[in-house]
Amino acid sequence: MLRCGVCGAGELGPLGELMTDNRVGDQRHPTLRFRRPGVLRRRPEYTARRGRACLSCGALTAFLDPEDLRSYRAEADRLIEPERPE
Repeated sequence: MLRCGVCGAGELGPLGELMTDNRVGDQRHPTLRFRRPGVLRRRPEYTARRGRACLSCGALTAFLDPEDLRSYRAEADRLIEPERPE
């Protein structure tokens, strides 16, 4: 049984499609982004197209696409966190 990561309730709703209101390019789905590992290397991004909402507190749980999850698992130990604004 899936539990909410925020309140711990075991009442998650059905799997749905996550969308943003961004209409530029193909960035309609939320992405998990990290800093570029080098000047000429691509910025690691992983797309979450599906999610569930907690029926108790409303928190969203996002799920990476299977292909992005495989890449994320393979690259996780080399990812660099983005800089935080001060």
